[in-house]
Amino acid sequence: MREEIEKILHQPVDITPYTGMAKLPLLFYGRYHFYDMELNGCFCILAEPQEDITLTVLRKNHRGIEQAMGRYCVFYLKNMKPYPRAKMLEEGIPFIWEDHQAYLPFLGIVLRQNDAREIKPCNRMSFLTQKKCCSRHFMGNGKRLR
Repeated sequence: MREEIEKILHQPVDITPYTGMAKLPLLFYGRYHFYDMELNGCFCILAEPQEDITLTVLRKNHRGIEQAMGRYCVFYLKNMKPYPRAKMLEEGIPFIWEDHQAYLPFLGIVLRQNDAREIKPCNRMSFLTQKKCCSRHFMGNGKRLR
């Protein structure tokens, strides 16, 4: 897990198993594996779900974990569908999607690894673009030629 996070973030990350389980409500004991994560001097809780969890449960649990522990909570997800990912981005719920994306708004980090946009070469220009280029070329830097 540590290697995947470092590969996505390109920064050293310190992850240790969470020891303060007494602070947590019993609701979270069987659902998540908890880790302490230190990234850029910021300490947060990394919660890895043990099984697939719906978006509504993630929302509720995110608030509950942050209130119980008094620190930021980041979900470490192994698989994710487009709709929950978009909603989590919209609502500001931090997550790390294994080998794909990291969204940590409290650090200002939004990284996408697999969605690199390919720019196609341009073979044609529109009439207005041609007109702008020609007028710029023949008129110089805004001065009219006589």
